[in-house]
Amino acid sequence: MANAVDLSLLRKGAHSPSYFALTRSMEGTGQGEQHDMVDFCIPCNPYFPTPEMFSALQGSLETVLKFYPSDADTITAELAATLKLNPQTLAMGNGSTELITWIDHLLVRESLATPIPTFGRWTDQPLETGKRVDMFPVRDADDFEFDVDAFVSFVRQRGSRVAVICNPNNPDGGYLPRRELIRMLDQLAHLDLVVVDESFIDFVDAEAPTSVADEATIRPNVIVLKSLGKNFGLHGVRFGYLVANPALARTVRQVLPKWNLNSFAEIVVFMLKHHDKAYRTSLRLLSRDRAEMSHALIGVPGLTVYSSQANFVLVKLPDGADGVQLRDHLLAEHGVFVRECGNKLGITSQFLRLVVRPQADVRRLVLGLHGYLGHSGTARTAPVTGVGVGGVMNGVMGGVMGGGMPAGSAHPGGGTVTFASGTASGRRARHRRLEPVDPQMPAPPPRRWAAS
Repeated sequence: MANAVDLSLLRKGAHSPSYFALTRSMEGTGQGEQHDMVDFCIPCNPYFPTPEMFSALQGSLETVLKFYPSDADTITAELAATLKLNPQTLAMGNGSTELITWIDHLLVRESLATPIPTFGRWTDQPLETGKRVDMFPVRDADDFEFDVDAFVSFVRQRGSRVAVICNPNNPDGGYLPRRELIRMLDQLAHLDLVVVDESFIDFVDAEAPTSVADEATIRPNVIVLKSLGKNFGLHGVRFGYLVANPALARTVRQVLPKWNLNSFAEIVVFMLKHHDKAYRTSLRLLSRDRAEMSHALIGVPGLTVYSSQANFVLVKLPDGADGVQLRDHLLAEHGVFVRECGNKLGITSQFLRLVVRPQADVRRLVLGLHGYLGHSGTARTAPVTGVGVGGVMNGVMGGVMGGGMPAGSAHPGGGTVTFASGTASGRRARHRRLEPVDPQMPAPPPRRWAAS
């Protein structure tokens, strides 16, 4: 695989290059015909759609490409019937990022508070439109635990008018139990808006129910965002939706183009009600793979592995290991594409976000990690130890900011950045580093979560 990919593609902008860009670069090397790259970068469900569903989609290809889709209201009504929701509480977008853009333009007037690290559009979008973004660091020193009381206190102290939380969080996979999230919504009822981004909520196996979409339909200031592409393994279709009370949903829905959804999205939405059992099976298989993959990663010398409730796992490299160099090495030498997190606010290139994949793909990843860390001179020989729950969120963020921007500094897009300081404590969802296990023992079961 050496030199099979143009590595300069990985150094352009804040987001990873697309699969298409990477495979096109392989074509110019004489190795493009292999196309055997394993993608651990883009969070996707590997078990859904099923082969039978893909066959049906292929059979519909000519029709999909030649004819206009139905209008968004028709597709939204079908999705609402499948989800057993009132269609007046939904708005569908051409990907969740379209909805994030409109939420910012319509509903974020002055300032937005969000934990970091998180999905980049929740910080970048409001900064680009001149808003103030108040960043609340969720730190490695605290095992990326999210403290509801500390965040609420931060929002009040900063005077933020909008709050956003991803649950589970991207990139660490931390999950806040439903009762804790509802408690947070109660305490932030005075805000203009609270957004709960549940793009990865279907992968949670810690409790049931998990979503707060039902709460969003009856609260005046809550939006729950969903990403269908991540759940259904169809990023290329570009479709997502939000749930809110009818008035709030209508505010967003009325500015969206009448035909903002494509024909592929329509076909998939109308297929869903016939494939619920296969979808639920895919989630169980992914939960199994997450436990087995975490088990395998714990065996890599010096690697710190964090428990996750999403379809990805966050790992920390040993001191001295460079995530950029490791990413390039894995792609060039092993055909393994990973997400190095150095361009995410609140985290550094010492961290990798690894998408959950089946065992055969994980073996290839682990082989590459062993080869690099075992010979780079950076691997620790001592095993990773478990870290107890507790501690406090304190101190000035300093080097935690991936971009290195000081408090109150201006963003190139016109917005400003503030971040947390001081000390706060309270109840937290448990989110521990995973402890090493005997390699002869079976993979551990999925970690269960509870509030302290």
